[in-house]
Amino acid sequence: MLKAVVNSPVRSGDQTILNGNLVIGTAGKGIDFSASPSAAGMTGELLNDYEEGTWTPDLRFGGAATGITYAQRAGRYTKIGRTVTINFYIELSSKGSATGNASVQGLPFTDNNVISACPIMFLSGFAAAYNSGVAYSYDTALDSFRAYTVGPMTEANFTDSSFFFGTFTYSN
Repeated sequence: MLKAVVNSPVRSGDQTILNGNLVIGTAGKGIDFSASPSAAGMTGELLNDYEEGTWTPDLRFGGAATGITYAQRAGRYTKIGRTVTINFYIELSSKGSATGNASVQGLPFTDNNVISACPIMFLSGFAAAYNSGVAYSYDTALDSFRAYTVGPMTEANFTDSSFFFGTFTYSN
């Protein structure tokens, strides 16, 4: 006599969830794509992480934040697998007294130390008419700010009312 299997995890065909969420009950488990063909150099086929949240971008000059105050600042992120996309904006009310190269600290996840570029839009309040530039990621910071018309940006390129934003995708 066959015995009925209750809550059997083995099913065939498409599955539909009529109400509620699909919950992965064990850490490190996820959606396994190993049934699909793999590209040369493939290192994984398991999607086991998704997260959304906020982070606080922290402007620094020469690694210091002495006297920097903000009119507003905010950051959001989405992490899918090892890919992280961040959005941020910073509006200063005082650039403070720190000196040196500009950076934004506090990325929500450490990058994988592969140098990647983050486009930056300089909206207003800069010492010259910059439109856009780039910063490079390293560890948990966006370093080496550069406007396209100048070299590395320092505190001298910012004013007490500088306002800028960026969107960046990196791998952690």
